[in-house]
Amino acid sequence: FCAAMAGCEKSSEWQMALQLFCQMSQGRLTIDSTAFSTAIRASEKADEWEKSLQLFGAMIQGKANANMFTCNAAISACEQVGEWQKVLQLFSTMMQGRLFTDSVTFGAVMCACDKAGEWERTLHLLTAMAESGVEPNAVAYSAVVSACWRGLKWQSALLSFWSMKQSNVKLNTAAVDAAICACEKRCEWDQAMQLLSLMACSAYDLNSVASSAAISACENGVKWKKALQILHGMDRTKVQMNVIIGTAAMGACENAGTWKQALQIFNVMVHTEVEADSIASHAAVSASKRHGNWEKALQLVSAMVLNKFEPTTTTFGAAIIACKEAVMQAST
Repeated sequence: FCAAMAGCEKSSEWQMALQLFCQMSQGRLTIDSTAFSTAIRASEKADEWEKSLQLFGAMIQGKANANMFTCNAAISACEQVGEWQKVLQLFSTMMQGRLFTDSVTFGAVMCACDKAGEWERTLHLLTAMAESGVEPNAVAYSAVVSACWRGLKWQSALLSFWSMKQSNVKLNTAAVDAAICACEKRCEWDQAMQLLSLMACSAYDLNSVASSAAISACENGVKWKKALQILHGMDRTKVQMNVIIGTAAMGACENAGTWKQALQIFNVMVHTEVEADSIASHAAVSASKRHGNWEKALQLVSAMVLNKFEPTTTTFGAAIIACKEAVMQAST
């Protein structure tokens, strides 16, 4: 039975492996740790985390020896569905039973804590990982950077990222994306630009997450030329324009008073069939007012109403001022 289960696992026949395990149980055959491990891994791959926990519990009750591979499979199954508290319980069981842990163990636990917003636990686990003699890998570092970013601990996120780079761990897209998002919140546009260059030099594919976060960092830092530099560079990297990227770039131009460029970006969004939201539309109306284009301002307000956006009093005010200034200029 064990050999057949192992064969099913290797050929990705997860349900067949579980059926064989059930036949062993019903036949009252002695089930050893190898059979349990295979069944738990099959449950993980089949996205049946509850089944993984049931099997793990049965394994302990049956006094079969749990091992690192069994625990890792159960932890990974729970992590993938966001059951972070179950993950911590299993990890605690491993620690209490003095079982070996590896980078897979810590990586899965840290990813679960990251998704749960437990940034302090994630940082603690990175320290515990090193103290246990397990070399932190890309998954572990990425989880720390992401958890600190999500927990609004921007400085810790960036420090963890640069520690990752200095330790010669191979960077991955998730870590770079999270680090750039941390730069966005701290208005660290220069570091964001540096990280984008790092992605290009390391042959990582630039994506919309990194692009929008870097442009937002430039927006917050009033660096509209840098924002446009990223925007224009997207053509070479095949990153598609979206409403978040476009709105951030418009915001950067608006903050710097470059209304003409803001309108140009909005026009690009329209021509590339990017569905503008109320924020982008409001920014375009404001830009039209500053640029003295009252007709454009009225068109945009009408389009907002047609698209069922709710123009704010500020939006209406900008359109009215644009019309008022046009009348004043015509009368002089």
